[in-house]
Amino acid sequence: MMSFLATFGHLLLLASILAFFAEAITVSYTYCLQYMFGYLKDEDAEYTTGIWMVCAYAAAIIGQSFFRNYYIYVGYLIAIKMRKVII
Repeated sequence: MMSFLATFGHLLLLASILAFFAEAITVSYTYCLQYMFGYLKDEDAEYTTGIWMVCAYAAAIIGQSFFRNYYIYVGYLIAIKMRKVII
């Protein structure tokens, strides 16, 4: 077990950090949706505020997709390296 952690520990740490960021962004963009719905209900809100909210939502979706896909990539990388070690 210790040799496994010594060999793949840095990749496992990277994967866990990426997964944490992906989940944190997922929570944040649900709040962004809540604020966007509140903006739609407010008739006196400025037009530029809505544009900023949509841009923030798009950036959150892109960031979440990046971190989640990179987390999956690191998982595949660990699996391939483990297969090499076993063979």
